[in-house]
Amino acid sequence: MHSASSGRRLSAPPRVVLGAGQYLYLMSVLFLLLSVAWVAPLHREIDEWYARVAWGPALERALGFRMASGAHPAYPEMRGELDFIGQIEPGGIFERAGFRVGDVFFRRCSFCQPDIYIQLEWSRGGYTEIDVLRRPGGPRTQTDSVTLEVGVPEREAVVSGR
Repeated sequence: MHSASSGRRLSAPPRVVLGAGQYLYLMSVLFLLLSVAWVAPLHREIDEWYARVAWGPALERALGFRMASGAHPAYPEMRGELDFIGQIEPGGIFERAGFRVGDVFFRRCSFCQPDIYIQLEWSRGGYTEIDVLRRPGGPRTQTDSVTLEVGVPEREAVVSGR
């Protein structure tokens, strides 16, 4: 190969030769980066699953409600699973805050608002506002968006005995 302007011969680019250890190290780093890139989008789903399993039952007992998931009879047009209040304990914290059976937990922004259990757990010992959708007239009627404030009690101390 000759350069037209200088008449000098251009050399070939240098070759990179990796030893077995360097190759294994490079492949390990690439595998790790690809694994992180594959798992990172699942982080939110993993967090929400953990919150439902680890914190959900205790929060439901403390606040006096039971979560239901699935199709909601008042919202036949909404596809997929909805999280809504399936049962409310009379005189419980949720009833006193104004929640009703059938209220659908609503996140205005799924990326900027946490799952209901995460929101409640982070609010222990304080107050939090929860958005719910309510359709008092059943299917095909006006949907109301209601924001309710609820006080979340501190976590009960666990005392281990002998």
